[in-house]
Amino acid sequence: RKVLLRGAYYGRYLPSGHLVYIQQGKLFAVRFDPAKWETGGAPVAILEDVACEPAGGSAQLDFSRNGTLIYGSGKAAGAARSLMWLDSTGKLEPLPAKPGEYISPRFSPDGKWLALTRYSGGRDLWVYEWQRDVMNRLTATSESDSWPAWSPGGKHIAYTSGREIHWIRADGSSPSKRLTDGKQYRIPFSFTPDG
Repeated sequence: RKVLLRGAYYGRYLPSGHLVYIQQGKLFAVRFDPAKWETGGAPVAILEDVACEPAGGSAQLDFSRNGTLIYGSGKAAGAARSLMWLDSTGKLEPLPAKPGEYISPRFSPDGKWLALTRYSGGRDLWVYEWQRDVMNRLTATSESDSWPAWSPGGKHIAYTSGREIHWIRADGSSPSKRLTDGKQYRIPFSFTPDG
């Protein structure tokens, strides 16, 4: 382990050679050398309106492979938020989805869908087809369903339900299946490339 930045959280490495992270409610970027595990140059604040939760070390954002950023705007937990595009030129554009309490949006591997948690009487897993402005609910349980992670082929989504990791077909054509069994809280952040 190596501490790169104190007081920073939700760090993500981008193919552009940058490390992005949240600090004091802002999204920062700094050059990063993964071979040396070193940052280079001065960090730059690139966005100030990202919904984040410092206590849990989370932020509501994700990057596509081409560098497009999607994030939940705002700061207050539980407040209605709009889903926004931020492209590599800094152009900001709202998606057509109605504002809501969205958490942890994640792009599908092909970039056509977003898996996200949406509060609607409970925290459930939804899939949003942003090009057609269609939002489909995948789960409706008494547990808090959150932290979606797409399988490499995009056919399944792993997520946290209660304290365990479950998985479900992205099209909702089959019931979810629990993958873990234990007492620790588990979050599926990603899959290996081979699934």
